[in-house]
This record gives sequence, C-alpha cells and structure tokens, in this order.
Amino acid sequence: MKTRKCIKVGLMVLIVVMGGLILNSSQALAQTQGDVAVKLATLLGLDSSSPENATAALTAAGIVFIWNANTPANEGFVGALYLAVKEAIEAGKITPPSSLPNASALVAAAATAAGLPSQIVVKAIVAVGGNQDQASAGASYGVAFAAAPAGGFGGYGPGSHGPAGGGGKVGTQSR
Repeated sequence: MKTRKCIKVGLMVLIVVMGGLILNSSQALAQTQGDVAVKLATLLGLDSSSPENATAALTAAGIVFIWNANTPANEGFVGALYLAVKEAIEAGKITPPSSLPNASALVAAAATAAGLPSQIVVKAIVAVGGNQDQASAGASYGVAFAAAPAGGFGGYGPGSHGPAGGGGKVGTQSR
C-alpha cells in the first residue's frame, strides 16, 4: 500500500513539473520575429528603431526573408532566418561584424538577445546545418548583449567605430 502511494505521489509531482516546463517553454517563445529583427538590425548597424523599420532595413540589405513582425519566433523561424542570413553573407550582400563572424553566430546572438532560450536557438541553427560551436558562442554573446545598457556595448554595435562609422557594405567598418 505504501508503495502505491509513493508511485501516485511521484506521478503527481512529475505531472506538475512537466506542466510547468511546458508552460515555461511556451512563454519563453513569446518573443516575436520583430524582436529578433530589431536585434539583428542592431548587430548589423542598421535601422532598429522599430520592428517594421528593422525588417525593412534587413530586407533592403539583402536578407531575403518573409518577415511577419508580430508572429512569435520559434525554432522553425530561427532555422529559416539562419539560412537567409547565411545566403546573404555568401552572396556578399552583408558582412557580419568581426565579433560574430558567420551566420551561426550572428543569428544566435540576435535571437538570444531578443529573449529566445539559447538551447532552442542553437538546436534550431544546427538542425539546418549551422555550426554548433559558433551558434553557442553567438548565443552567449547575445545574452551579454541583451544585458548591456541601452545602446549595446559602449553604445555601439559589434565592430562599430562609433558615430563616425558607416559606409561600404552593410556591417563593414569604415576605418
């Protein structure tokens, strides 16, 4: 009789824990594509003043992607965004900042800076052929970037030389 009671209690605890994990994971993915676009645009030094401006700037820069700023960002979105960013980098349309040298790192940084869980972001990037080590490094960068004061690290995006920067291809340094 005591064994049955222990099993019942154990199952109840398991159900409560699993329910909490399910609720927390769905809340963790409440960030939108627009949130990720704003972070990606910031990291590339593009207009990130609003989700709409960020998606327009990213599209104009050559990241071919069908954005829906108000749609929740999920694993499928992260994987598709990685492929679009990778293609733009390979085509020479954008140049990632030196601190985030490839699509795996850049997309992971943007997605985690927007609030998506690192493990979900890395898993999504690796699932479509991205580099796990680079995605993990980018995710760590994104967490730190999100925690930095407004304006990012020192007020400028990665690889920036300050307000005098600009010119050249998107994401390139002018000095």
